[in-house]
Amino acid sequence: MNKDVKKLIADLHQTGRLRVWSLVMTIMGDVVAPRGGVISMADLLAITEMLGIENGAVRTAMSRLSKEGWVKGQRQGRVSFYELGPKGLADYAPATQRIYALEPPYADSSWIIAILPTACDVAGPRPLLRRSTMAVWLAENAPTEQALADTDAMVFRAGLKTLPDWVLSEAGVGTFIDELNNITNKYTRLEHVSLSPEEALLTRILLIHDWRRLALRHPNLPVDFEPYFVAAGAARAKIGSIYGSLIKPSEAYWPIQTASGLESRFQP
Repeated sequence: MNKDVKKLIADLHQTGRLRVWSLVMTIMGDVVAPRGGVISMADLLAITEMLGIENGAVRTAMSRLSKEGWVKGQRQGRVSFYELGPKGLADYAPATQRIYALEPPYADSSWIIAILPTACDVAGPRPLLRRSTMAVWLAENAPTEQALADTDAMVFRAGLKTLPDWVLSEAGVGTFIDELNNITNKYTRLEHVSLSPEEALLTRILLIHDWRRLALRHPNLPVDFEPYFVAAGAARAKIGSIYGSLIKPSEAYWPIQTASGLESRFQP
């Protein structure tokens, strides 16, 4: 196996306890969904074995995901097949838009700033910034007016055109940019390398797994966050380019070519 692909697999197991269920959902969304949405347990285990994951851990993850509605299974004779369940399907479309969009999504440049009488919590979404009795939310992801009223808070609504450095810092923009750079640096060296179908498939899965977790974890931000948009735009373009180079060789892994819609990912 290519030494850089081996390094990616090793990195997967060195980032703390591996959440097998999360990796399975990456595979279901990126690999299985474009190929009709159904995969046999045997094919899934073949992929995860190449990623160094024990069969028992995958079976346990599938059982958990089935119980929670993320996937659903059916048996045909002695063979088990899986597809996205009700919860997985409900999450798939919005997640796909965030993961595969060429341009970073952005929020409306409106802010809710609350001065609280005490250092109490407010029911609803967690604030983007919090300092003692001050809390700041993006307007599109703020608590309800009733929740704010229940805390007897003084509420300001504003559209900020320029933001001080401490806001950027506390919003985690610097950390997010560092993580973006880490991902692009990690995979760029494989963009123009000749890989076997197995190597290309594993690289594609790991690329999207790394990117998916970052893209879904970080909130949409207003266009006022210029450093974020410059870095995120450049990273998405690079990730899209690497992903595009992996589509053809990774799909050659399957005996029958049935995938559709992959070429439209990371495209305008």
